[in-house]
This record gives sequence, C-alpha cells and structure tokens, in this order.
Amino acid sequence: MGVRSAGSSRFVLWVAFLAALFSCGVPSPAQTSGTGALTGTVTDTSGAVIPGAVVTATNLGTGQSRTATTDSTGNYNFSLLPAGAYHVTFSAQRFKTVEVRSVSVNVTEVPVLNQSLAVGSKSERITVSAAAETLQTQNAAIGKLTGSKEVTDIPLSSRNYTQLVATAPGVVANVPNASAIGNGTQDVNVNGSGSDQNNT
Repeated sequence: MGVRSAGSSRFVLWVAFLAALFSCGVPSPAQTSGTGALTGTVTDTSGAVIPGAVVTATNLGTGQSRTATTDSTGNYNFSLLPAGAYHVTFSAQRFKTVEVRSVSVNVTEVPVLNQSLAVGSKSERITVSAAAETLQTQNAAIGKLTGSKEVTDIPLSSRNYTQLVATAPGVVANVPNASAIGNGTQDVNVNGSGSDQNNT
C-alpha cells in the first residue's frame, strides 16, 4: 500500500465538500427560455396535505404525458414543460380522482395549480374547470409566447420578425431603421439593460 500525501487528502476533502454543498441546494421549478413549469400542492377537503398523490399532466397538443408524485409536504412539480395547454389529473388512494381540463403553461412561467381531493373511491371522477394561478410568484423570469396569428396581424414596417421582440414585457425598442444593415433591425433594451447586453 502506498502512503497518501497531504495534498491528495485535501483534494478528496475539497471534492467531498463541493459535492455536499451542491447537493444541499433548494430545489426550484426549472424552465428554460422555451419551456415552462407547473407546480402546486394537493390537499384533502380539510386542508391537510396528501403525500404520495399521483399527478399526471398531458399536453393537449401532442398527447405527451408526464407523471409526478407529491412529496411529504403534498407538493408536486413538473419542470421543463413545453408551452401549451395541459389536461391535469390528480389521484390518490381513498380519494376521488380529479381532472382539470385545461391548464395553460407559457414559456418561462410557473403557474401554480393547487388541488383539493374529496374522500371517496379512486374510480370516481370529478371534472373541474379551474385555472392555475396567473400571477407569477415562483421566480422573476419574464417571457412571452408570440403566436402565428399575432405575427400575421401586427403591422411590421419591414416584415422583420425581430421587431416582435418589442411586444414582450419589459422591452423598449427604438424606431426601426429600414436603411440599416439587416433591413429594419432595431436596438432593444430589456428591463433597463443596454442594447449590447441582450441575447435577442
């Protein structure tokens, strides 16, 4: 057996410290600039949380489903959901299954959909027309999804799609200069940042 040097022991301790540090981070609903997330809490009618409830989110446009299970505090989280409308189902042993027909998930947003389940048979289904909380309380990210109707209906001076950036919240753009390189490009400032600090 070889003798371990003090340098290698410090390296091993340093790696162990970093691993512990990164494993203790607070989990947060993840999303990217092209995805959103959905989160919430499942409770019974008295307000007590239901751990182990199964939540299924199905994208109405693609039919793709994702399933999550509530943790010990009754919370669930779907991260990295493509933008769109979702059919969400909540089920748990000894509780009636609840279906929420359409929940809208937009890019960079984390809607909160809390659900209360009534005691009963799991095979009994209750359909709810509920909306997720529209106030963005999970993080400070701002985003906007521009649909094809908006693209065709907005009068753009040079039909340059980059002018649509000015319709997003927190964006200030100068008047487009059709003679500039790029045929109608414009300087864009987002949330008070300079035009050279954007990834647009």
